[in-house]
Amino acid sequence: MNWKYHALDKFIKALAIISRKGLSIKLRVIGTGKLLNYYRTMAKEENVENLVEFLGYVPRKELPRLLGESDFAIVGRPSIENLWIRTSMRLTIYEYMACGLPIFAYGPPNSYTQYFINCNNIGVYVPSDEPIKLAEELENSLSMILSIDPTLIRKVSEKYDWRKVMQILTKVL
Repeated sequence: MNWKYHALDKFIKALAIISRKGLSIKLRVIGTGKLLNYYRTMAKEENVENLVEFLGYVPRKELPRLLGESDFAIVGRPSIENLWIRTSMRLTIYEYMACGLPIFAYGPPNSYTQYFINCNNIGVYVPSDEPIKLAEELENSLSMILSIDPTLIRKVSEKYDWRKVMQILTKVL
């Protein structure tokens, strides 16, 4: 959590909006970095500190268990005019898919992440990072997100297994 390109602050604000409406979603934040105290302070200021669990550093071997305990994953990117943000996708999406987690993602419109999530039916992509919009979309799509079959998500992840991807790459090279 050293860069704001995760846009976690936007989700914490959205969490506050939906919690005021009576919808209780708990957020587990894994990782550490220079923004950790900023996010902790924000959760307290938004009065959702009871809904946000900051786990800090977690050894890699424990991640599958922790992710497996989750109902869905979030992936945020700032909605900025940045070609890198629009054309790339965070590696965490593949990790979430391998664990069978549906994804709630947000960021710039017409991004590769939006295309990938929609094309593979593995979750919901909100083409914005405005907290009000995120809260509305999460509230409206939560039951659909939770109904996505984890087995189908893992099947999508199998298409992107490194061995398969590397075979394609070696043929191209």
